[in-house]
Amino acid sequence: MKEFFPGWRCGLLLCFCSAFAQAFAGLPTEPLGPSSRRTGVVFSEIHYHPVARSDARNLEFVELYNSNPFIEDISNWRLAGDIQFTFPTNTVLAPNSFLVVAGAPGDLTGVYGVTNVVGPFVGNLPNKLGHLQLLKKSGGIVLDLTYADQAPWPLAADGYGPSMALVRPTLGEADGRAWAASARAGGSPGVAEPFVDRITPSRLHIVPNGVAAGKSRRRQPPPWRIGIIGRVAPENGQVEFLRAAKWLAQRRADLRFVICGAPLFSNPAAQD
Repeated sequence: MKEFFPGWRCGLLLCFCSAFAQAFAGLPTEPLGPSSRRTGVVFSEIHYHPVARSDARNLEFVELYNSNPFIEDISNWRLAGDIQFTFPTNTVLAPNSFLVVAGAPGDLTGVYGVTNVVGPFVGNLPNKLGHLQLLKKSGGIVLDLTYADQAPWPLAADGYGPSMALVRPTLGEADGRAWAASARAGGSPGVAEPFVDRITPSRLHIVPNGVAAGKSRRRQPPPWRIGIIGRVAPENGQVEFLRAAKWLAQRRADLRFVICGAPLFSNPAAQD
């Protein structure tokens, strides 16, 4: 095991910016629940910018979740905004169940194997700025959001692989902070999102100018520490770096991140 800093047991030499602390020490995630006082049905996941595929399959989707402890009949409810879809008669959501509305249901089933999918919807989910509504049969709007490819909306959902998942419903579906990039590439349509908790501030030690990092010359005992300096390159490795760090932190409760310096990531998607 190579030691990159004297007295530190380091398995990796990683890069970091001030956004790292934001990504790991942000607001806690919440269980899926109502995002509006008008309904217990929520937009639980949106995949508006899937990675382009060689087979040209369309994997855009909007996922609904019934957070109520009772059945919700959404017959003749509608999706509106940049896409349009009317739910057929006898469309019923069981308690705590998901339903996916796809631009191409056959494509989605072929790739993910999901069966709780309807569609196709008319139109498409824009890659930059998109408007989405859920309306009751009466025409009353119960959910309404305009997402963007800029913070505070999850930037990694804009063509980097992940979908956009609702993780803080109490903030409301229209608040970008209520959403995060999915844990899995391509999202998890039709099932619950397998989120990994964010790294808490207690696991971060920040040395802004890096000076303090070289003071100790004696070997330190565990916990294991990962030194983080410099910048990740190329850009497409920066989001993957954050995922790898989350994976490590989940598996080693004693792991600490020691951050030296704070240059910004050049890829804004890494700031989510």
